[in-house]
Order: sequence, then C-alpha cells, then structure tokens
Amino acid sequence: MRALPGVAVAALLGAGAAGVSARFVQDGLDVGLDRNASNWPGTQAEVSIAVDPSDPAIVLAATMNVPDGRLLAMSSRDFGVTWTRAPVPKGDGSTIDNDPMVAFDTQGAAYLARIPAGPSGTSVDVVRSPDGGRTWEPAVRISSSGMDDKVALAVDDTPDSPWRDLVYVAWKLPRGGVFVSRSLDHGTTFTAPLRIDDAAVSGLDLAVAADGAVYLAFTNYPQHSIRVMRSLDGGETFETSVAVAPTPRCPWLPWWMIGRTRLTRWTPCCSPAGSSPQVRPRRRPWMHSRRMRPGPSSPRRSAPCRRTSGRPSCLPTGTACPSRRSPRASDGPWAP
Repeated sequence: MRALPGVAVAALLGAGAAGVSARFVQDGLDVGLDRNASNWPGTQAEVSIAVDPSDPAIVLAATMNVPDGRLLAMSSRDFGVTWTRAPVPKGDGSTIDNDPMVAFDTQGAAYLARIPAGPSGTSVDVVRSPDGGRTWEPAVRISSSGMDDKVALAVDDTPDSPWRDLVYVAWKLPRGGVFVSRSLDHGTTFTAPLRIDDAAVSGLDLAVAADGAVYLAFTNYPQHSIRVMRSLDGGETFETSVAVAPTPRCPWLPWWMIGRTRLTRWTPCCSPAGSSPQVRPRRRPWMHSRRMRPGPSSPRRSAPCRRTSGRPSCLPTGTACPSRRSPRASDGPWAP
C-alpha cells in the first residue's frame, strides 16, 4: 500500500477483544480518534486495513468474525469518524473464511483476498468492491488445491507505474510451495497459479514499489532465514530469493493438540545434546480464561520433556537449546 502524506491508519485487535477498533494518526500525532469499527457481538480476528489512494477519506478494514466464520467489511467515508459494516458473502463451499487481506487500486476499487475453508479443504479467491467495501461482486476463484494457506495481497497503486492497477495475490502450501497470481483486468480474471519457490514457509507478505517492482517476503523454515523475492516484469517472473535476516534455530513454534476433553499447547524443546526432537507440554487453555485442571492428557508444567517422533530437530547435534520465558497473556490468547 502506498504511503499517503499526513495520514496513517492502524487497525487494532487485542486478545479476546469483542470488536475491531481503528485508530487514526495524523502528522505523527495521535488525534484521539478510536472507534469500534465492527460493532458486532462476539470476537473478531485476523484484521486487515487499507486506505484509498485516490481519496484518503475512504478507509476499508476487514476481519474474520469468529462465531460464524464469515468476513466483515467495515468502510468509512470520513477518515474513520463513522463506519458502515457489511458482511462479505462466503466463498463457494466454505464453512469459514480466513486470512482477509484488503487493498485499493488507483480508481477506488477495493479488493479482498481470503482463504475459504470447507469439507473439501481450502482455496484462494478474491472479491472486488466498486464502492470501497459497501457492496461486493461475486468472488473469483484462483486456486482450489485443498491445502492453500496464508494469502497475501497487493495492488500497484503508483499512477505512473507501467503496471498500474495490477492486482497481485500470493499464498503457500503447508508442506512447501509458494504461488503467485495476478490480474490484468481489475480483478475480473486472474492468471493460473505460478509456483515461484518450493520452500516450506511461514507466512508471507507482498509489496509494490513506486517503480512497479513487486517484492514477496517469507520465512523459510529449512534455511532458517527471512527471504525476499523480486519481480521486475509485473509479476511474470520472480528472481531467486535472497536471505535478508536469520531466524532462531529453535523457534518455539506452537502446536495445538485437541483431545476429547482437553486442549494442550506444545512447544518444541531440545535435548541437552540436541540429538533428537522433543516436546514439552505446557498446560494452557485455548481462547478461554479458566485454567484447565491437569489430567492424564494434560500434564503439569513441571513434567519433563518426552521424546517423540515426527518432530523436526530444532538444533544441530551437540548444540544446547536456548532458554525462553513462558508465554504470557500479553503474547496472545493464552491465559497465564
């Protein structure tokens, strides 16, 4: 999204929040405007926000409504003073829509990319709004692999770019594979998915520079690094990724295990010699304020590490695992 002089927008969503609030900052100073943009019962998550480059008074935010699995679009025509809420129609065959990402083109059209999930798996589609998020056209399906995940969206909104108003979408597969697709006709159609990397990645993001160059960033698990790819031809091809920053070799990534009566959070730890993968059970309720009682399927926090199979080694042999404090409530939805 291209920066707009004098106006910055932030979407805020706290753990357990009952709504999405939008806070506006002008000229680097907080002007005190804080609104509940969703104004909807229940919990919202995975919020995204964008400003119309042709009219900075128009703002669009989107979020997933957790209770019913649909997406909410919230639009403002007065720099965020008042908001209009509109549900986004669910994707075909979708039970829950995930990962909403929004962006504008230079003509004021808004785009929303998402991951619909249903009995047949997950997919990728894009929905277009000609009026800044108040109404939405039928979705355009881009991929239906059944394993699509973590979509990213960007639009070339530079007026003099040779690829002005091209819409770019990127996503990944959990076991490896990064894909991109683009639209040359304002979201009416999209190109076939182009596989640009085979790595197993965590999250990804897209950005378009003022000269039209497209950048894609992601975390590469096997190479323990944050990497960036670049396209100089409007997304037709991408250069080989380059490492821009290392990532911890013992990443403390969460796994969730759901049993009949308990949900336990597991975080990876390493043996003293780093010779085999292990997991340490941490008894934490998921999105619930009441502490769960320990039981056979929910070991106490003081339980020693247990050797398990099927987990990747987090450190090379002979390397000690770094210590880390236990997650607190401020780190996410986990109660202390």
